[in-house]
Amino acid sequence: NTFRFDLHGYTLDNANKKIKEIVIKCINNDYKEILLITGKGLHSKIESVYSSKNFSKLKFSIPEFLKTDKEISKYVKSVSSADKNKGGEGAILIKLNSTIK
Repeated sequence: NTFRFDLHGYTLDNANKKIKEIVIKCINNDYKEILLITGKGLHSKIESVYSSKNFSKLKFSIPEFLKTDKEISKYVKSVSSADKNKGGEGAILIKLNSTIK
């Protein structure tokens, strides 16, 4: 079973906080995968007052955050771009360890 969440409009800091919440929630509810929709950064405009210039960096920073965050890294089995039919380069698939609780 896969938990799906759209990160469009999230700044880097807010996205990291939300991802941490999601990973913990998914572990506690026996989800095996998380699909994070990040977009490809094609529509991001730095001059927009509603988004951060970090917005387009989400798809690159999320894997690093998942590897280095001490609280959640132990739960992450793998991180990859999603299959084309699930968002491709505009989405990240996180597979969770099922044995750690």
